[in-house]
Amino acid sequence: MNEKIAKHILTLGFDDNDQQRMDTLAALNQEGTLTETEKQELMSYVKTGHLLALIQSKARLYLKHSEDGQ
Repeated sequence: MNEKIAKHILTLGFDDNDQQRMDTLAALNQEGTLTETEKQELMSYVKTGHLLALIQSKARLYLKHSEDGQ
């Protein structure tokens, strides 16, 4: 990884359409009315969000260590 890639990784996230869909799925989940397909979709968003958070954490650590070494 280099600094440019690490900084780009920190800009990644869900777009507005995905955010709206996650909000809808979360509301349906709280109501207990999710279909099986919607449950799978929601879990895909959750897993993707966790993976993105992990990758961004590693990018932040990379940038912190690269700044400390300069």
